[in-house]
Formats: sequence, C-alpha cells, structure tokens
Amino acid sequence: MGTTSRCRPYTRGTTGAAKGCLHTHATLMHNAIAAGPWLDMRPGDAVLVVTPMFHITGLVMGLLAAVRHGCRLVLLPRWERQMAALAIEHRRVTHWPNIPTMVIDLQAMPGIERADLSSLRYIGGGGAAMPEAVADQLHQRLGLTYLEGYGLTETSAPTHTNPRHAARRHCLGVPYVGTQARIVDPDTLESLPVGEVGEILVSGPQVFRGYWRQPQATEAAFVERDGRRWFRTGDLGRMDADGYFYMADRLKRMINASGFKVGRPKSKRCCTATPACRKPA
Repeated sequence: MGTTSRCRPYTRGTTGAAKGCLHTHATLMHNAIAAGPWLDMRPGDAVLVVTPMFHITGLVMGLLAAVRHGCRLVLLPRWERQMAALAIEHRRVTHWPNIPTMVIDLQAMPGIERADLSSLRYIGGGGAAMPEAVADQLHQRLGLTYLEGYGLTETSAPTHTNPRHAARRHCLGVPYVGTQARIVDPDTLESLPVGEVGEILVSGPQVFRGYWRQPQATEAAFVERDGRRWFRTGDLGRMDADGYFYMADRLKRMINASGFKVGRPKSKRCCTATPACRKPA
C-alpha cells in the first residue's frame, strides 16, 4: 500500500456541509507514530477505545496508534461508564483517548472511588474544555493531568496537544510533532502579535490533501505563506509568549454534540466576554 492511497473520513467542519477529507497513509500515520513518544505508548500497553473508529480520533489516536506501537485494544461498542470502569480495571488500561464528557460522567458514577484505575498513564482528548473541578478530582485521585488537545478531521486529529510534563488547563497546547501553527487576521491573513485573537492556521505532515471532488472548497481552505501550504481551521484563538495556543471562538459557530458538529454560521467577531477570548493582562 503506497502513500498515495486515499482515505476519506467525512467532516461537517465549519461549513455545515458534509465533505470527504482526502488523506493518505502518510497523513494518517504521522500522528499515529508521533503518539508513541508524545504519549509514552509502549508495546504491551492497553488502549481503551470508545470513540467510534469512523471518527478521526478513534481511527488515528485509538486504532492506528495502538497497532503501530504494539498495544492491546480494549473496545467498547458505546459509552457506558460502568463498563468503562470495569475495562480499565480488569484489562489494565494504560491509555484512554476520549472526550471530556466521558470523564465527567465516569467521575460522577456512584462507587467510582472503589474502582482501581491505577493502571492509567495517559488520559486526554479534545472537543471541549475540561471543567476545573473534574480535573482536580482526576489529579487528586490518580495523580493524572487531563491532557487537552486540538485537531480536526482535516488534520488526522491532533495539530496541538499539551506536553505530559508541562500541561496547562483550558489550553490547546503546543503544536504537535512536525507541525507549525500561527495566528492570523481572518480577513487579511497577516500574522498577529502574541496575545491577539485571530484565525488558527496549521501546516504539517498530517494535514489532508483537500476535499473530495470539491476543488473550490479545497482552494478556500488553504493559503500559501512563506513557502508553506497552510490550512485555515476556521477557529479563532490566540498564542501566548510560551507558544501555547488557546481557543477563543469559531469563525462559523457550530454546536459540538459528543464530538460531532451541528449548527449555523456566526459572524467573525469573537465573543470577548469569555475569559478564553480576552487577551492576557
């Protein structure tokens, strides 16, 4: 199988219209391979996969990463917190990529304090911010920091994630292995200073080739700058002086329902009433 073979996971993205994302073996495998050193995946580890494998997170950070690094797959056909707790305890799960609502639900389960979850070394995901209270419970009980990250179907999941030993809360993290990112004015596409809110652009080996049979959408999704091809994420964010990225809003607001996007267009103006959107003092 060559690197030119095509995989077409579908996304609603920020336009509301389903589009197939043209990925190659190379774009998908980049993030799967990088998960080894970044998430400390070792042969013999066990990965709990609840996110569906037709979804980019389940496909790349669940299935492909686990197989690539010689890990066992512990599969659940749907989310059920009691089964998840039993699977972690009895299968000695070490890695659990997820969405925060799963962790919130698990932590709220009666009797969760009696479950042995000590085998976990990594727990993290994206799609929504992890509430402070739940993150505190997780750290106090297991000594684990929930590693928030950011990615899209167009980017084979992560373009950003928090380092294991230097994670920040309510933060997208830093650019993933081999990835570059910048904040630009969404109208002029000129780079913005540290702390300013603008559109997040990403460039890296995990970025898709374009939309299936939609050349106009593909052309609109990319911009050439400094000899590189940059993908326009449609998300608004800012970068701090340490290179960490923070979400602010979406150019076209969508409702996130368990990792799936539904909604309607919104203006480009950022909602500066929320803490994440305000520039640091």
